[in-house]
Amino acid sequence: MGKLRDKMKQDMELKHLSERTIETYLKCVENLAKHYGKPPEDIGHEAIRDFIYYLLKDKQASQAS
Repeated sequence: MGKLRDKMKQDMELKHLSERTIETYLKCVENLAKHYGKPPEDIGHEAIRDFIYYLLKDKQASQAS
């Protein structure tokens, strides 16, 4: 996730997000990539939606997650 991760981190720093928020968001994208076994840039909107639904229903994650 090298270049994409670096770009995401830079974009979030430009928005003055906290370091903790940045690390949390990056970890979420990493978990998404692990779930599908492919790089985030190869995952479409529908798959992301399905992953969020999976987290909410199967993993019982909170809405805030």
